[in-house]
Amino acid sequence: MTGRGVGESALARLLGRGTRAIVVYGHARGGTNILWNLIGAHPEVVMTQNELNELFGGSIRRRLARKLPWLLRAPAFRNAMADAVVASVARSLAEPVIGERAPGSMYTAADLSTCIICYKGVNLDVGCHQALTKLHDRVAPILLLRHPAAVIAGHMRRGWPFQRALARYLATLQSMERLALIGGGVFVDFDAMIANPMQAAGSLYAHLGLRRPEPLLLKVKAKRRMTDAGHRIVDGLRERQHYWCDGASVATLIDRSVLDRVINDLELIERLPVTARARFPEALSRYERMLART
Repeated sequence: MTGRGVGESALARLLGRGTRAIVVYGHARGGTNILWNLIGAHPEVVMTQNELNELFGGSIRRRLARKLPWLLRAPAFRNAMADAVVASVARSLAEPVIGERAPGSMYTAADLSTCIICYKGVNLDVGCHQALTKLHDRVAPILLLRHPAAVIAGHMRRGWPFQRALARYLATLQSMERLALIGGGVFVDFDAMIANPMQAAGSLYAHLGLRRPEPLLLKVKAKRRMTDAGHRIVDGLRERQHYWCDGASVATLIDRSVLDRVINDLELIERLPVTARARFPEALSRYERMLART
């Protein structure tokens, strides 16, 4: 059971014919957790507990469904994937704040009849998209763009070599670009989202056809700020805990100073030999071209 009497039979109705889903895609170290939580704050949206790489991991059936989405036509594969999604949502709804439709009000089975599932994936998780279209009638991709210097430098500070970080950034960007061409979706600018999360959330709700809740409150997860993460810890709050925020308090959990660090990130990359960073202008050009579509 999840919270106040919401069982897995109610959650199962979130999948299948006539259902909708939202998927946040982006780069690891790219701010997807913030965007996922902003969308999941809407009372008609429920979040999975697990990201796509975890949902499509585990059993052999689920791993195959990611690579061969046509297998989801078979009941055994479709049921295995649906069971994993339902179990993940059930775990989310048992979590403090995440299981609340509004502060102090838990989701009920009746609420879930009109809710949309919101998934999240990074990097090559974009490859899960076709499988998700077999579980829902409509799947709306939300594609988060972040400056290549910020993403690549974030990986480098954690021990990745530049070439590996650049290759991963380009592969993810190309996957999102292909998805935008075949599956629609909307691009979100990381910088704009961090600068004004309340406005970003309101714009996304309008795009998704969701009525803006009043008052508008956001669910945000406190996360220790190491270098370029967009979250931070403040006195009295617990790491990895979600909190409801209004326009004033959201600044305590989302670190807007992260926007200023891209200059340092560029300097880090420019200190590399010219031959080593030869493909960086390609990443920057692709990013700017896609950013123009936000």
